[in-house]
Amino acid sequence: SGVYDIDMAVDTYLLSSFGGALEARLPPANASEAIGRTITIKKTDTSANVITVSEQGGSGPDGFNQPLNAQYKAITVVSNGGQWYIISKF
Repeated sequence: SGVYDIDMAVDTYLLSSFGGALEARLPPANASEAIGRTITIKKTDTSANVITVSEQGGSGPDGFNQPLNAQYKAITVVSNGGQWYIISKF
């Protein structure tokens, strides 16, 4: 499976796992570039390959890795400097 490190350069990430399962890693919630930021990650491809939203060195949004397991599934998260919180899931 591949790894995609969310670089915080933009607020929305449209990712494809067509080539295989993908791990989308958020930076640590206490990283300077993460604090106060809201990020949306959306799966664009039709494959059954899962995109797992995780956190570098952490337990993931709301305390767990979050799977995007079908086309158009999406998650929006925000960091308060202590952890990533899920704002919405589609």
